[in-house]
Formats: sequence, structure tokens, C-alpha cells
Amino acid sequence: MSRIADRFPLKLWESGEIEVSAVYASESENWARGGMRPLNHLKRRLKEYQRLTQTRSDWPSGLKRALRALPNISGEWSTKAFRRKAGISTFQRVCYEQELSSVAGRTRCNTAMVDAFLPMAEAAGVLDAFWYWWHWPGGDRPERQYQFLKKAGLYNRNKPNCNGMVQGILELFVHGGESSDCIDLI
Repeated sequence: MSRIADRFPLKLWESGEIEVSAVYASESENWARGGMRPLNHLKRRLKEYQRLTQTRSDWPSGLKRALRALPNISGEWSTKAFRRKAGISTFQRVCYEQELSSVAGRTRCNTAMVDAFLPMAEAAGVLDAFWYWWHWPGGDRPERQYQFLKKAGLYNRNKPNCNGMVQGILELFVHGGESSDCIDLI
């Protein structure tokens, strides 16, 4: 995706001169498509991005404003308490409906938030984003990850799904069940 961003900048997407099939084909040799669910297909994601840029061309500045408005709070709360104090559900609704123009589903927006927007906000100095990244809903993830969290007693009514837990699960899978520094946060 970063190569696509370099070759097809935002202004070009906004112009309406982009053909998604041509963008997709430009990186066809580099896409890893094995085991990908249809909803996550890269061509579908590119079409969503095209719709967003044509519907709301100022989405990057609107999202940046919205992220700047989030309160700077400590992450030493449970996920449920952190989300309430930070106003995450209100932010999600506003972000989904206004800044991202309801182009993608809420789960996809959560995925974009944890995989792209929050890390970029942190890197740009817009927001101290780590605890937001940790407590944010995990987004579009395989069901088996949620089942694992439930069976481990880490996901229930009082312990909602959060990205930090999902990332911890991925860390365990990558390291064959052996703990690393990331797991210590769980």
C-alpha cells in the first residue's frame, strides 16, 4: 500500500482520474492474497478509498482535527473505563459518519484506526496515541482470535475487545506461544 501511496498520491485520487483496476494491477505481483476473505480483498479496499476521496476530499485534515481533539488521558484504566473517559464511542460515530463519510463499515474503520491513523497521529505528534491504540476496538480480525481471547478469559462483557489484546494474541502466534515484551502488558 505504501508503494501505491507513492505512485498514486491523494490529489490524483481526488481528481477522479484513478481506475482501481489499474492501481491494483500495478502491484499485482506484490500482493499477498492467500487466505484473504472477500471483504478484505485489496481491490475492494482500493474502491472504498476511491469512494472516500471522491466523497470527502478533505478527510485527512478532518481526521487530524478530530484526533487532536481527543483528550490526553492515562491508559492506566480498564478498557471499558478508558473508552468512557476518552469518549471513544462518540468519536467513532463522528469519525465514521462525518470524517470517513460512512464509506467503509465500522469494523473496517476500527482497523484503519489501529493499523494506520493512530500510529500516523503518534508519528506526526498529533496525539500521544499508544493507549488509544491499545484500548481501541480490534477491528477486522479473524474470529478465532476473539474465540481465543474469550477462552482465555480476556474478552467478555466487562473486558471488551481491544486492539492491545488482539496484538498480544498475534505476538503469541508469531512466537509459537512464547512470551515477549509485548505480552507483559496483558
